[in-house]
Amino acid sequence: MDKSILGVFAFVFLCLSLVANVFLLRYYLQTTDNMDNLQSNQTVLKEDYQIQLRDFKRLQAAFEDIRKVGTRTIPLSGEGSESVVLYTHPDFKHTYIDANQLPSPPGGKQYHAWALTAGEYLSLGTFNHQPDKDNIFQLRKFKAAEAVFITLEPVTGSKEPDLSQTIIRGAVR
Repeated sequence: MDKSILGVFAFVFLCLSLVANVFLLRYYLQTTDNMDNLQSNQTVLKEDYQIQLRDFKRLQAAFEDIRKVGTRTIPLSGEGSESVVLYTHPDFKHTYIDANQLPSPPGGKQYHAWALTAGEYLSLGTFNHQPDKDNIFQLRKFKAAEAVFITLEPVTGSKEPDLSQTIIRGAVR
């Protein structure tokens, strides 16, 4: 065989090898990017799972408390379709509120629960309704109250209720 033909074959083989190497390099880089994306997605899913598991355990504990014999249910309604249910029991460390019927608060506001006892307002705590979650929250326990108010207050907090922003009020019987 002639040396020039071998040279041409070697050159063609070298060119094909370079093209194949470029193709394989691009495929490798694309696969590496896909792996990075999958690992990132897996991390996000793990974090979401941990959040969901924490929320589930919190709700499970709340439901176990709420289902106890002797739990007192206090339904409260607003002027519109807003309503909440308070759950209290002598053994509870907290008062629970089911706020699923409340809309999400407007920007810069949060819900604040107050108990009226002997003419003074006792803060039971704040909470924010989240449309994609079960909205059962722990509030401060109260022993006796004449009424309970749910007001909209600034997210920065409030020491006294703004009664003009009352969403729900109800007598505790």
